[in-house]
Amino acid sequence: MIFPLLCSGLVNFGRMGKKLWWGICFVLLCLQWGQGQQIYSNDFLTIGVGARGLGLGRAVVATEQSVEAAYWNPANITTSGGPLQLSAMHAIWFAGVVNYDYLGAGFQMGKDGKSHGAVSMIRMGIDDIPNTLHLYGPDGKINYANIRSFSVADYAFLFSYARELGDSLWKVGGNIKVIRRVLGSFAKAWGGGIDIAASYTGESFRFGAVVRDASTTVNSWAYRFTGEEVKILDQLGNTVPESSQEIIRPMLSTGLAYRYEMNENLDVTIAFDGDFTFDGRRNTLVATPTLSFEPHMGVELSSRDILFLRGGISSIQSRRRINNPDKNEYFVQPNMGVGLEIESISVNYALAFLNETEGRGSLSHVFSARYTFRGK
Repeated sequence: MIFPLLCSGLVNFGRMGKKLWWGICFVLLCLQWGQGQQIYSNDFLTIGVGARGLGLGRAVVATEQSVEAAYWNPANITTSGGPLQLSAMHAIWFAGVVNYDYLGAGFQMGKDGKSHGAVSMIRMGIDDIPNTLHLYGPDGKINYANIRSFSVADYAFLFSYARELGDSLWKVGGNIKVIRRVLGSFAKAWGGGIDIAASYTGESFRFGAVVRDASTTVNSWAYRFTGEEVKILDQLGNTVPESSQEIIRPMLSTGLAYRYEMNENLDVTIAFDGDFTFDGRRNTLVATPTLSFEPHMGVELSSRDILFLRGGISSIQSRRRINNPDKNEYFVQPNMGVGLEIESISVNYALAFLNETEGRGSLSHVFSARYTFRGK
């Protein structure tokens, strides 16, 4: 692809080189996906939103009841008794190279207080990536004045609805989602799909289920290169991609949770979630050619619903040992976090584990805030 061209200036940029490296990885993956119909795409939508959910290891399908539930389980969307609730999150990964942002607004619908809606935006991107396609001038000399920058970003827009079923403890909901993926001026994609969800909220026991991409989400790519860029790519033996589609298969997420009142000042909630995929073998705890299962577990201590302490396991995987490739080992991704909720304001922090390289873990600091506009 365009790897040799972009790498030509890598060693000369320092921090810009780091952006270029991650940009290369992002571009190559996206262009590779675009070569045909694929099932692994929109992976930025598997990360999650809100520091509470990440601090609990993503085990919140049954328990998240706020505007952030539009992502985790749209059937659970609430606004904490107010007509409007706003939420925002920001995370920085890989020494500030990758930015991940979320904004959400939830609102009451109807006069009976049993319906809620939400609009959410998620963005993951790498900005200011050096474009070295024109680094060399016609005379073959390096001309740094020809370097331009571009961004690689994925966007998701969720339009959500939730409804209580009569006087029961059951709720149903769903998302209509629009996907926008941008690789500078080289490639752009539009996509769309729907999620459907249900939940049961008892005094102590809670259950939730979401069928993500229930309609089978499709991303349609269109590529655009100038005549000069096509010529350069051809000279270096790179393949110029053509318009194509990505197909994302449905996935089932389920959650069980139990809340126990230890005393008048302290409650504990234990949650267990599971993601079921049907698109082939994945590197998950349970993996077969037809079904893969990834568990999530979380525990939340609550002091009078004001102060929260959280911990969770977001992933358990099997992999080859670094010092003995002939044997496997289990790789656990632990998360933790704290939260503070006072009247209309909720502030949360999570220390989220991302990956491990040569035995060293990579952590991300995630902050989110939520504000509820109270009615008169």
